[in-house]
Amino acid sequence: MGANPAPKLPGVICPEWCTADHQIQSPDDLLHEAPALAVPCVQIQRARGDGSPARSAVPAKLSVVQYQYHGDTETWVYIGDGFSGLDLSLESARRLAAALGSYLTHHN
Repeated sequence: MGANPAPKLPGVICPEWCTADHQIQSPDDLLHEAPALAVPCVQIQRARGDGSPARSAVPAKLSVVQYQYHGDTETWVYIGDGFSGLDLSLESARRLAAALGSYLTHHN
């Protein structure tokens, strides 16, 4: 994998997949990010009304983003809606994707 110098940030080398605007980031919190993938979804919303549980299907948008903290070697994948989500290692995200595909093939 190659690397690219960060524009206007001397000494900062970005992974080739990084598209983050580092000019708006604090040097102490520099984060390399790939473009986000927005995934439209339907999720279940649970609530308690009159003592009985209420459930409804509601639209949601999940984001999938690969990122790496500057100076670290580990790459992470975030899957979530901005309020809650998972931050998985790259290898864990690959295992989850393969397992989910296999699970849905066999149980659907």
